[in-house]
Amino acid sequence: MDLRVIPRTVLDGSIRLTRLPFDVAVTLVEGRDPVGPAHIAIDRTDASARELLGRLTGDRHLLEQATRKRAAANKRGEALRLRNQADRDQVAAVGTIEHGRRQAEERREQAERTAQARQATAEKVAEKELSEVENEARRERSAVRKAEQAAEDRREKQERRARLQSLDEKESALSEKQQALSTRDEAERLEEMAASIKAERKAR
Repeated sequence: MDLRVIPRTVLDGSIRLTRLPFDVAVTLVEGRDPVGPAHIAIDRTDASARELLGRLTGDRHLLEQATRKRAAANKRGEALRLRNQADRDQVAAVGTIEHGRRQAEERREQAERTAQARQATAEKVAEKELSEVENEARRERSAVRKAEQAAEDRREKQERRARLQSLDEKESALSEKQQALSTRDEAERLEEMAASIKAERKAR
């Protein structure tokens, strides 16, 4: 029987007993995740202790255990590094996605503001054009009313002129008629006077 088996068993038990409270504390903090950083630190400490005791006692079995535990701890450390990197990449990806989402939201809001501004401008232009059309229509209606009024004024003026001309013609005709009657009456009076004179001469 190898006499180093008993010391090795004692040392192994001592190491296990020593790390027990640490394992319990780390399990409370990290759970049973073997890739937790505290678990890995304890395993590396375990490996270092076994290596030290193996060198002191010349026990190759302890040295091999130390090598295996250190290699396993290193692998879990690499796994932890990769997992942390993956977490960072995921956080970065989420940040990139969120940044992209914010940029997209900002672009959408900017597009909405631009569309609203363009719509407001178009509405103002449309209102201005409509106002100009209405003003032009009012000017045209006013011009038509003025033209109609002017035409009505000319028609009334022409009618008054025609009535005045007709009255002048009637007055002139009446004057001529009165003059003719006066001339006839004068002629008849003269004839009567001539006849009276002739009658008086004959009577003498």
